[in-house]
Amino acid sequence: MFVHRRRGWEIPENRVTPESIFLQRRTLAKALAAGPILAASAPLLSAGSALAAADPSAGLYPVKRNPKYAVDRALTPERIATTYNNFYEFASDKRIYPAIDLNRSSTRKEELLLNEVELNRMYLLRNFLSDMPPAEAIQFMIERMRRTDTNQEFLDSMAAGS
Repeated sequence: MFVHRRRGWEIPENRVTPESIFLQRRTLAKALAAGPILAASAPLLSAGSALAAADPSAGLYPVKRNPKYAVDRALTPERIATTYNNFYEFASDKRIYPAIDLNRSSTRKEELLLNEVELNRMYLLRNFLSDMPPAEAIQFMIERMRRTDTNQEFLDSMAAGS
């Protein structure tokens, strides 16, 4: 005679959930969760149409432009104005790519492109900028380049020390 002793975690076959219900358990859970949500939101849904009709601010939008604040250029498109992030300067991770990392970028064979005076000024500029962090070096260059109109003026301003 075969004696089957059940382990502590085994349950009898008549207490097992049928497979079809087990496979549809997520559908059942969603239906059970949706019931209270729909019951709670029913008064809001019926009152929502009444609230929309009685909205006192409905006539205020879109706002008319104030002629006192006219601009002399085209307005920035909304897509750009709402997606542009100007917090770069406050970021902790400023990625400086080689194309604008002045310490890592250089022209090969500069001596063929520049005369001796310009070449010496470029070496001095690179040496000066190599002591700065990359972001600070770029900011320094941008500020200095805004003061001049041409590359020659820029190099001459370096010689003058301004």
